[in-house]
Amino acid sequence: MAEVKGTRFINNPLNREIVLQYGQEFSEIDKNMTSAAINNTIYIEYPDLNETKRAIEIISKGGILKNNITSLGYTDVNDFSLNYILINI
Repeated sequence: MAEVKGTRFINNPLNREIVLQYGQEFSEIDKNMTSAAINNTIYIEYPDLNETKRAIEIISKGGILKNNITSLGYTDVNDFSLNYILINI
């Protein structure tokens, strides 16, 4: 999952400078403020399953997904969460 990979990237000390650069570019704030924001945020690698399901439902209803869950072979969000998300984390 992109969320887990992104969190792992942010949490990896070897990526510190590039994370600060991305933060500055995205937020348009200086390096000190970006560093303070990153240092005071906990980046959790494993997403909360209920919040992940809720997000999937929201983006599904919004028509944002290229393919809906049933077209991918899953019966519903729960099936997708248990058989794709948990297996691929």
